[in-house]
Amino acid sequence: MAKTFNINGACSPSRHYVVSLASRLRAIRAMIDKGEYYKARQYGKTTTQQALTDYLKNDYTVMGLDFQRISA
Repeated sequence: MAKTFNINGACSPSRHYVVSLASRLRAIRAMIDKGEYYKARQYGKTTTQQALTDYLKNDYTVMGLDFQRISA
């Protein structure tokens, strides 16, 4: 199956064309190690979050919250 461009949701490197996130993940990791946080905006938040979860899983307990699903 040929790779395609994905414009909705998370990208899967085995199915979609993707840009390497390695340098972005290292930069975010440095922020996390210093106790800071990052604010992703308009650059693949879902894909980055999924890659970051995998990148940090051996050194951190990674938890995710979806505030869109929380109602009053």
